[in-house]
Amino acid sequence: MQAKVLASGLGACVGLRRLDLSYNRLGDSGLAELAPALRKLSNGSNSGGKKGLVVLNLAHNWLHAHSATVLSESLQDALDLHQLDLSDNFIGGASLDEAPKHIAVLAETLRQLVSAGGHLQCLGLRGCRIGAACAHAFSVALPGAETVHHEGLHSGLKEIDLSSNWMLCAGSQDDLVHHDEDSTCTESPALKGWRGLCEGLRHSLITHCALVDCQLGGSAMLVLADNMVGWSSLRCLDLSRNPLG
Repeated sequence: MQAKVLASGLGACVGLRRLDLSYNRLGDSGLAELAPALRKLSNGSNSGGKKGLVVLNLAHNWLHAHSATVLSESLQDALDLHQLDLSDNFIGGASLDEAPKHIAVLAETLRQLVSAGGHLQCLGLRGCRIGAACAHAFSVALPGAETVHHEGLHSGLKEIDLSSNWMLCAGSQDDLVHHDEDSTCTESPALKGWRGLCEGLRHSLITHCALVDCQLGGSAMLVLADNMVGWSSLRCLDLSRNPLG
């Protein structure tokens, strides 16, 4: 109910540029009630020259996987959005089949925003219980330099925070690579997802990447190291609090 009341007021704030709703325990129902107002506030460059939201912070609001789809619908026209923070929610905490599906919807919306000339550059996903498969879904929102040049885009995402998401269990090589009866080595689904994310990062324009406390062990680091070759845009990489030893 409180979110619905707030939504009625926010919808009238046509000049609002920065909205911080962090630590409000909105939940999925609260976000659904706010969704129409968020869409109205975000629809800037497509509505008579009025500028829309530039910063949206929804960190620590008990949001689950389905809210990623709800949010994607609200941000379809958010061409002015520069920074989106979804940290410390549960959007990756649903079933292995459900979470990547909803996250893929949000990632595709972010990709379309960039392709349409949007300005999104900073994405916060710290502590969202995102595993490697879910993180891989976000790689579609990371257009590379060739795509930006070819399509004449302003830019792509520059900063991403994936800290405190346990991408992979910090285990031995055998935990992430399966040996078949014919001695063929097969990567686990988690390691395949991690490889997909690393490849997406390597081809992206990301300059700042945080992977703090992601439980990245030996196999994960080998994959990351392989993909650091050619990641020419990278300027700041934070790998603190991972089991490297």
